[in-house]
Amino acid sequence: MNRNIFKIILLVIVLLFSGSTLAQIPTYILNLTNDQQVDDKNFEFDIFLLRTGVTAFEYANNSQYFVNINPVIINGGTLTFTILPGTCELNLVQQILGSKVSFDAVNFRLRIAAHSPSGPGTGTIISNTIPGTRLGRFRVTNTVSFPASQTNLNWYNGPTGFFTKVFAYVSGLNVEITNPANHLININNNPLPVELAEFRSTVSVNNVSLLWTTTHEINNSGFEIERKSLIAGREKSNWEKVGFVKGIGTTNEPSGYSYEDKKLKTGKYSYRLKQLDYNSNFEYFALQGDVSVGRPGEFSMGQNYPNPSNPKSIIEYQIPVDGKVSMKIYDLLGREVITLVNETREAGYYTTEFDGSNLASGVYFYRIIVEGNAQNFNKTLKMILVK
Repeated sequence: MNRNIFKIILLVIVLLFSGSTLAQIPTYILNLTNDQQVDDKNFEFDIFLLRTGVTAFEYANNSQYFVNINPVIINGGTLTFTILPGTCELNLVQQILGSKVSFDAVNFRLRIAAHSPSGPGTGTIISNTIPGTRLGRFRVTNTVSFPASQTNLNWYNGPTGFFTKVFAYVSGLNVEITNPANHLININNNPLPVELAEFRSTVSVNNVSLLWTTTHEINNSGFEIERKSLIAGREKSNWEKVGFVKGIGTTNEPSGYSYEDKKLKTGKYSYRLKQLDYNSNFEYFALQGDVSVGRPGEFSMGQNYPNPSNPKSIIEYQIPVDGKVSMKIYDLLGREVITLVNETREAGYYTTEFDGSNLASGVYFYRIIVEGNAQNFNKTLKMILVK
């Protein structure tokens, strides 16, 4: 006769002789809850066992738990599953060990086995006070990023292979009391708040510095910085992402952030933050008012960088007036080899690229000539091309 069937029959006999009924077999709720993605590669949750009936019971070590997880979160990475030390509320004899927690990569299941051996009189008395006795806080870790909203956790209750079972010591016997209807999933993937205390800007020449402070953060992945420019003094362009600043995650302390948007052209700009959490939710925070980058106060042309170039480099220049701009490259004999700019441009800050792919290595000169209505400018600098 199957050993478990024999134990159940024996339990029935004991209960009958003691004047009890089968209704006194322990009842429970097994709850997976308190989920949180602590960063882009780590997701945590708790499992609680709550006694719901009048019959107290000892936790028995034949218990085992299997949770299905969406395979899409693997995303080419390697998944591991662990229990956080010190989070299991079972007694010292029955503590769930790290060696009993694993990931089944074949069936995409998280596996938790009870620690054995143990026996009646040594088991933890399961609490009947909500939320119950915590079996542990568990962590899913991937070597690549994934959003918590993709986990789709659910209990695996069979019917084939190893599946979730709950056992209790009742009248000295180890008895299975599994009831899949009481295996609950309370996973919360709602947006979690980040509150801004301040969002401001400063301008230095043609660089805009954005600074913002949060009062607290929960599940904060970070901030995308978006910019929109004013076109011809009338309408604005579409929002474009210009940068990203990583968030702290979860904290009750104020946190400060900054981002520098460099080398902008003369004009007006709007900015906003797109705050993202690890569950793919987002919220916008707009900077109040436009940011203005004014006209340069003087003519200037900088040294190309990098220098030496191999074979490309960048040349920055600024003009305080509208005018005809010419920028050309010359070899050591004074022969023109490349024209970089030859057009009328408005006052402002500019960047142009030099590409020496078709030139031989050596020393070259580049010259800018600006012919404005009231002001002219010319300057020559040396560059080195190494290939």
